[in-house]
Formats: sequence, C-alpha cells, structure tokens
Amino acid sequence: MLSSKMMSRLYKNAVQTARSMYIQVQETPNPLSLKFLPDVRQRWLETVIPREIGEKLMIVSGKRAGKLAEMVDKDKRKEKVTARLLATNDIVTAYFEDVCAVKIRVEDEYE
Repeated sequence: MLSSKMMSRLYKNAVQTARSMYIQVQETPNPLSLKFLPDVRQRWLETVIPREIGEKLMIVSGKRAGKLAEMVDKDKRKEKVTARLLATNDIVTAYFEDVCAVKIRVEDEYE
C-alpha cells in the first residue's frame, strides 16, 4: 500500500497541517495507473518519503513508474533519493515528488 499525507490548510491563519494516512487504491487496465478510492482529491495528497535507509519505495512517475526500490540515500537539501531497483539492482536517483514510501512484505511477489 502506498503511504501518503493528507494536507489541509486553514486559510484564515495560513497554517498548513498534515496527517499520515493510507490511501486505498484499485487497479486499472493501465498497469501504471491506480484509481484512488473514495472522496479523496489528488491535490490534497503529498507522497511520503521513507525515513530510514533500506526502506521500500515505489517510483510513481517517469520512465520507471511502478518500479519497487530500496532507498540507499536521501538528500533533504536537494529533495532527492537514491534507490536500488529490486528487479534489476540498478541504482537510480529521483526527486521526492517522484517516489512514495510503500509498505510491502518481502514475501510478496512484486516486480
């Protein structure tokens, strides 16, 4: 399951808050696309970056969208992660907005 934060803004005080949540998704005929369920607008969501080196993530945009990886480095200043693709062991770099923490068991088969 992808991990996401729901953002809400209090317009009078210009305060932004976030709470962690899990978004339920449904597969679609397009293997690179998921349907969000229900009543959650995509603009309210922000992806969650793994906290610890070694945690799993999914690339959610670009030519490697849908690929599962393991985070090997995180650069908060540049807002980039370096990750090892699990299927090929290739090392890739991506912006925070292009990846999302994912909760998946090792015994689950995924490519």
